[in-house]
Amino acid sequence: MDPEHRALVDRLGLRLVALGMDKHAAKLRDYRRGAGDWTRAHVEQLAAVLRVPPLQDVFPVKSRMSGCGCPTPQPFTKMTVRGASLHTCGRCRATWVEID
Repeated sequence: MDPEHRALVDRLGLRLVALGMDKHAAKLRDYRRGAGDWTRAHVEQLAAVLRVPPLQDVFPVKSRMSGCGCPTPQPFTKMTVRGASLHTCGRCRATWVEID
């Protein structure tokens, strides 16, 4: 694991603990040790949804239930974690985060 990614994993771990997401924090510890079933892509997506630097601006943030803005939206929830959720429109493919 390169130093920048390790630093991201450490910051994400602190955020998960602060949110009381102990099971997720345990899975992240497994990932950090090279065990478990989480992938780098999953870790980075989770960090982006929780707006952990430097990934805090990967997804635009929209208000709850605001949708993508296309004329015939088909939104679906890709990920839900304490405090945030990741959504994608099946029609226009826009992706955004909604913060609780």
